Amino acid sequence: MFKQSLSNKKSGETMASVNVSMYKTRANSDGTYPVYLQIIIDRKPIRKLLFSLFEKDWDVKKQRVKTTNYHHSKYNELLVNSVYEIESKIIQAKIDKV
Repeated sequence: MFKQSLSNKKSGETMASVNVSMYKTRANSDGTYPVYLQIIIDRKPIRKLLFSLFEKDWDVKKQRVKTTNYHHSKYNELLVNSVYEIESKIIQAKIDKV
């Protein structure tokens, strides 16, 4: 749902994409896994840690926190706002470039 590609290969513009994912290879000591906002600009990834969750509380397909987590609405709002903010900055940078 959040995987967005903001690019135009034909015109030679900067390529950028935004993705939210849980990294199951990096478990914390309490059994939670980090959820990162990943921004890829010209094939260079930048990751920002948003929060950590138990695996059962993460919906892989929707890239959202399930309602089984007590704070799911706050976490999902943070996800949406973070993706929106990054996409806005990418679009604004492309506009300023022109």
